[in-house]
Amino acid sequence: MYGLLDYIEDELFVIDNSYNVKFLNRALKNKIGSKEGKCFEIVERRSVPCGPPIWECPVRRVIKEKKGVSFIHPYHEGDGLRYLKVSIYPLEEDSFVEIRRDVSAERELERHIIIHHNHLDAISRISSAVSGLGDLRKILETAIDTILEIFTGSIGGILLLDEKKGVLRYEVYRGLSLNFIEGMEVKKGEGISGSVAERGEPILLSEISDKSGVYRVDLLKKESISSMVSVPLKAKEKVVGVLNVMSNTPNRFKREDMYLLSSVGYQLGMAIEQARLYERLRNARERYKKLLEVAMVIQEEERKRIARELHDETSQNLTALSLNLRAIKDMMEEEGLSKDVKELIVKSHGIAVDASVELTRIIRELRPTLLDTLGLPAAINHLVEANLKSKNIDAEIIFNEMEERLSPETELALFRITQEALSNIIRHSKAKTARIYLNCDEEECVLRIEDDGIGFNVQDIKTIEEGGRGAGLFGMKERVRLIGGYCNIDSKPGAGTKITVHVPKHKTKGDEEDKDPDS
Repeated sequence: MYGLLDYIEDELFVIDNSYNVKFLNRALKNKIGSKEGKCFEIVERRSVPCGPPIWECPVRRVIKEKKGVSFIHPYHEGDGLRYLKVSIYPLEEDSFVEIRRDVSAERELERHIIIHHNHLDAISRISSAVSGLGDLRKILETAIDTILEIFTGSIGGILLLDEKKGVLRYEVYRGLSLNFIEGMEVKKGEGISGSVAERGEPILLSEISDKSGVYRVDLLKKESISSMVSVPLKAKEKVVGVLNVMSNTPNRFKREDMYLLSSVGYQLGMAIEQARLYERLRNARERYKKLLEVAMVIQEEERKRIARELHDETSQNLTALSLNLRAIKDMMEEEGLSKDVKELIVKSHGIAVDASVELTRIIRELRPTLLDTLGLPAAINHLVEANLKSKNIDAEIIFNEMEERLSPETELALFRITQEALSNIIRHSKAKTARIYLNCDEEECVLRIEDDGIGFNVQDIKTIEEGGRGAGLFGMKERVRLIGGYCNIDSKPGAGTKITVHVPKHKTKGDEEDKDPDS
């Protein structure tokens, strides 16, 4: 049996219940040589059996339980820590075999796996915490809280870079005094944080001293800060800030911690950049909304001005011209004018009458007086009579809960949307019937306009084309947004079109997005 054990690669020896060594295999002989005596003398170089603080001799446990035991024994060798797996099994005739294997490499691999797992878990936690947040301050506060939760007992903060001034300032912080924060306005390239911002590389300080190159080391000492990690916050290789994690304990942070925080820095840098872009977009949208409101007010005022001038001047002149031509028509019967002259006068009178009727229609479309005097239902009824029914399109109109007048802005928006929708039905739909439905409850008003026309593919209209196609639909949506509502447009080729508008009954400051992605 011993001959077989001699070929095992692990270190192995056999002892009796008095700790006498009966056999050493080749692997152990190569390490300690051929020796006789007690196992604790030969292997452990001790004068007494193994016990605390090294370990409690496992042979006693094997004798008592009559089964094998295994354990990991850490020990120092040189400047490093190594791990030994020790297994002891009972043999026949009160003998025991002890097998020793160096598992330091396996333990180191396990340690790295655990570190990487913890890094991934930390990154995942921070990603989950900041994802979906559009507010920059919320992103920073959530990030620093999550980071300091991972590095328990630490303090720190996030500095953002003012690119115009080249200065870093603490935007959020935890565990640091106000005096420290106010004194830490760091120029790019100055101190640790400034160097990190300038070079874009992390810095680990295991123990802070006067020679560490730290800016305002006096403030750090007042905060009892002994070690720190400083990493850049990057967005596409552009440094947007610096993350500092600090501790009152020297040598608190390792290189693995620096690598983890560097990964977090990239992730956080992108989140910061996205939040800033979102903020700029939101501000741009607010400016656009205000400009659009002003433009539409100016447009309506210009409509009123043009309608007033047409009514006061052009319409009166056309009416006078029509009356004069009629008078000439009546007089020509007595004057005996030629047939050609008579026909020309009659034709001219007809043109003048048609122009007067058309001008009256244009004036009403520019500024519907019915909307001001009788309200939205009367104005919509007139639109349908003047547009659809004159084109032989059957129309059904339903009004519910419309006894109360709406705000002028809401009435005007709904009127213009109806006007544009009816114009589209006449020009494009080839519809035979249409349905207009308007209902208001205590909270909102719903306008629905449907037709049985040829329809169209909504997805084809992404922007306003050079020829103007799509301008009407986008105009309707913008009008609705300005009064805090939303507009859905549902249409398919051969299946007609349905426009549904939801607006608050009382105007709000909301800037709702279309709820239907296919709108």
